[in-house]
Amino acid sequence: MKRNFKQQWQRALRSGWFATLTSALGVLVTCMVSKPAHAVVLAGETQPFFTPVGESDRADISSTPFFNGVAQLRINTQNGYVGCSGALLGTGWHILTAAQCLTDDVGNAIAHRVEATFSSHANFLVSDYFIHEDWQGHDRVFYGGDLAILKLGDRADETIRRYKINRYLETSFFTRTGYGQTGSGDKGAEGNAGKLRLGINTYDAIFGQEQLNLLGYDFDNGTPENDASGYLFGLKHLGLGKLESMAAPGDAGGPTFDFWGNIVGVTSFGVGKLPTDVDDKVNSSYGELGFDTRISFYSSWIDGVLNDKYRPTKPRKVSIPEPSLVAGLLLFGLGAFGTRKSHGKEPLQESDRW
Repeated sequence: MKRNFKQQWQRALRSGWFATLTSALGVLVTCMVSKPAHAVVLAGETQPFFTPVGESDRADISSTPFFNGVAQLRINTQNGYVGCSGALLGTGWHILTAAQCLTDDVGNAIAHRVEATFSSHANFLVSDYFIHEDWQGHDRVFYGGDLAILKLGDRADETIRRYKINRYLETSFFTRTGYGQTGSGDKGAEGNAGKLRLGINTYDAIFGQEQLNLLGYDFDNGTPENDASGYLFGLKHLGLGKLESMAAPGDAGGPTFDFWGNIVGVTSFGVGKLPTDVDDKVNSSYGELGFDTRISFYSSWIDGVLNDKYRPTKPRKVSIPEPSLVAGLLLFGLGAFGTRKSHGKEPLQESDRW
């Protein structure tokens, strides 16, 4: 099914005809909606992801105007510092990000200070934040709701890009941005975080435990042996070659954009240690799965927050357990996409490894 879409997409790009492109997108949406894959509940350590393949320096987009509304987030929690990503919404006051960046493993809000920095070096403190009520914590990520909105203490300057959200039509092809680690598909995320980078991939299906609120994709290297979606769900597709990308630590909350430049997903978590994985780690390597929060599913909640219909979430004083060992999808490994730092240390600089 996806192979047919890919052929139509390529014809549309070659011809430049909008009608052909529209036809290709129509086939895609039918594929995604008519064959959703429901996942099982996972338990395990969550830690955010993002990995452009190969020439990572070329993926640096910090000077690209369209992406200057993607923010790097430094979050002070009861358990130490967390590094994540987010995107400025149309009001200029609000940043869309992931709930996991602000909570503990069971969903308690523990963030006390949040700082947002854009690629233009504009820096803002967050005055309030809002966590979606469906979020149950890192240990129950397949139930979705990994979504939060930050309200800035001051409105962002008009020179910083604002983004619209996708409300109705998910397209397979997407562009991902975030401040997470770089690396390679063979070895996973092992490089530095802190630079705004870009990668592309294609969504394979709409997933969910109780409701279809996740967009799923895999990290392909062109071989059937490492085609995770093909192996697990029968959604065979060998990827985009050297353009294929995966999320990595530090990318949690970062936006994925559709063909029209609207936010279609928010980076959430990944699953490794699959039979298709090139290694026995949850590290954003070839053969792993990734999942993003489906924004169209939560559009009414986003509108409500932006229109002051919800009260801000207040952090709780809770005891923070030690992270559990990585468990699995059945026996597979789970990883989320936020970067955690040890308690009491200052945030790391761009040149440091997250």
